Amino acid sequence: MPWTLLKPLLPYLIGLALLAGAYVYGDVHGHKASEASWQARWTARDLAETRAKDAALAAQKAAADAADARNNAIMEALSNVAKERDAALLDARFAQRLLHAATSAPAGGAVSGTPDQPGTAGAGGTGEGESLGGLVADAIGECRRNADRLDALIAEIKPQMGGAK
Repeated sequence: MPWTLLKPLLPYLIGLALLAGAYVYGDVHGHKASEASWQARWTARDLAETRAKDAALAAQKAAADAADARNNAIMEALSNVAKERDAALLDARFAQRLLHAATSAPAGGAVSGTPDQPGTAGAGGTGEGESLGGLVADAIGECRRNADRLDALIAEIKPQMGGAK
């Protein structure tokens, strides 16, 4: 007897069951589609952040490489100046030795007759030799002052260079 009462309602119950199934099916797939949409947004955002970080790191690396190149160029220039200074000091020492030899030579350019004995200088110096000596002494002093200033400059710049090798 209960079937007889439900028999007229059976098409409605089947329709209701189909609607409920369609709703559940749509809801589940709708959530999956929504989840996939959010996942795609997160992935795109993460990709954009990664690209931005990579670009920033590349810019920092390029700046660091440029600074290293500038530092190396400065150090090379300072090294070349130091080499020139050393050569100038050698030239100044050579000039000093020449001046000493010129002022120590005997008057008239004569040397002692015995090969064991060095020549002796004359009793007085000439005005020309003294002014030449003064000029060479001034040049030597200037070379030394310049060398000291260059050493001070190098000592000041080296700590500022930081990463230079």
